[in-house]
Amino acid sequence: MQEIADGVIYQDADRVLVILWNADRTFEGWLSAEDSLRFCPSEVAAPLNPVVQQALKSVANSWNSSDGISHGYGKDFAIDALRKLLEAGYVVNEPTLEAGAFAAGFKWDEVTQLRTYAAKLAQSGRFVTKGKAYRDEVVSIWERAASE
Repeated sequence: MQEIADGVIYQDADRVLVILWNADRTFEGWLSAEDSLRFCPSEVAAPLNPVVQQALKSVANSWNSSDGISHGYGKDFAIDALRKLLEAGYVVNEPTLEAGAFAAGFKWDEVTQLRTYAAKLAQSGRFVTKGKAYRDEVVSIWERAASE
């Protein structure tokens, strides 16, 4: 799916038709981020929260591209961003999180890893990180950026 969206497979295509046979949350987030058209009017697209998207843009701009978010600083930034969003009352459930991650430029495996972190944090899971990656008032910065 990501290769199709990036134009790797069909480089000359203006549009692509994708029909999903299941409701996988990663697909749902990807479809929302790609501004897909829904043929079933009873289905509602995943809401794209602009603050969550700003937070995930910050994460995407902070990691080492060769490491992603699976370990090192990328993991620290991803987990701290999710913690700060949750503490500020933002919902980082599926497929809203996936939609924000894809819209921020995450690749498929990075979105899957991010979902793992969010699920564990939602269950009061603890992660060992190298301290706070973002300052305490970062959510207000993301909110301002989202409103511009």
